[in-house]
Amino acid sequence: MKNELWQQDEFEDLIERGIISLYEDKHPEWKKIASSTRIKQKELAMLRRLGLYFSPGDRITPAYEIDVINDGLPKYAIISEPQEQTDTPIFDKSQSADILTGYLYSHWMVRQRAGSKLPKNWEATGPGVLYAKFSLVARNEGGLIGTKRFVKIHPQTGVIRPCYRSQQYNNGYKHINEPAEGPTFKKILEQDLITTACTIGLYTDKKHLWNVAVSENNSRNVLFGVYPEQIQSLFYARDLPMTATGRKRPILHWVASHKRRLKQGTSVDVKKHMRGVTSFEMNGTSFEITQPIKCNQKAE
Repeated sequence: MKNELWQQDEFEDLIERGIISLYEDKHPEWKKIASSTRIKQKELAMLRRLGLYFSPGDRITPAYEIDVINDGLPKYAIISEPQEQTDTPIFDKSQSADILTGYLYSHWMVRQRAGSKLPKNWEATGPGVLYAKFSLVARNEGGLIGTKRFVKIHPQTGVIRPCYRSQQYNNGYKHINEPAEGPTFKKILEQDLITTACTIGLYTDKKHLWNVAVSENNSRNVLFGVYPEQIQSLFYARDLPMTATGRKRPILHWVASHKRRLKQGTSVDVKKHMRGVTSFEMNGTSFEITQPIKCNQKAE
């Protein structure tokens, strides 16, 4: 199956979006997010250290559960995609939806320590291993905006149980505990369920793909899952001169060489090029290559 995304010139733009987003400051509206869902500064630093992951657009993963038999429950999982607009409810319903538009949309699922409990005013819809779900939108202007939510995943079945914020009050007759999100409660839980399944499913799927970690000037890593054809083209790009003027960007050089190699039918022996080479630099851009992991090895 062909993957069109990594063959387009937008590939370079995608890397730049990723690297820039990892250095963005908080959006001024960050402080308006409810304190129980606001991402702390140390948590934001952790997400930046973990970096980003872009999966090929044609990969398939279960939408409502985790394949714990083959994938286990990873320590963390990441997925990013270019995003022009989203209706994901980041703010309380009183906030403007305009704040959700941006150039990159990323999720991190981070497993919490054994014995960790939900924060105050959070309720679980079922048992399981606790994960924090971090979602960030890199705004076109103003910086990062996002929220933290929680889910539980059953370690034997992979069933996902979203958690929700609750609010308590007394109606004059009895004490009432109800979801803080109000009428959008069920929609938010379904979004949390699907986002969790897709993030973990696509991230653990990377063990079946060649992985290329890209960084510029010691920047934080942006990781791509790619097919063998793209790895062959990367080596092909490295071995070719950079053009007469010598200043073609390395990522565009990779894309261009892939198109040229396909057109000319040029073959590159990946195993031959991989002898002793798992990383190299091309005009200020660093590439680190990891081979697919055996299918029966669970993701880290």
